[in-house]
Amino acid sequence: MTNWHRPSTRDRESDVDGTSFKINRPFQPPRRLEPSCPKPSSLLKLQILLFAGLGEHVGSNSAQIDVDLPSTASDVLATLQRSFPDAAPLISFSRLAIDQEYVEMDYQLDGTESEIALIPPVSGG
Repeated sequence: MTNWHRPSTRDRESDVDGTSFKINRPFQPPRRLEPSCPKPSSLLKLQILLFAGLGEHVGSNSAQIDVDLPSTASDVLATLQRSFPDAAPLISFSRLAIDQEYVEMDYQLDGTESEIALIPPVSGG
């Protein structure tokens, strides 16, 4: 049994007298899409306010660090721990607040944060 192929209109051209004929086009495999290159990350400079005992450990009431975008709150804490190893145990128990609200560790920084604070656990009476 023979399979008949009806040429599409793009496979046919008309001669001057109206008769159509098939154009033989060479096989062209589908174009291979190149994998997209990852975008270069942006470096974000953060000014972190340090409260209570953290400021005493670091020797200042603020610290400046650089993180890559995208980054999470957890990445910020890890960078602070590497930058200030003496304060690392206290940093690990501290909470990060962005624009005066506590954030979870998976919070994504987008570069629009206006105030970032690190608040260690405090006791009061």
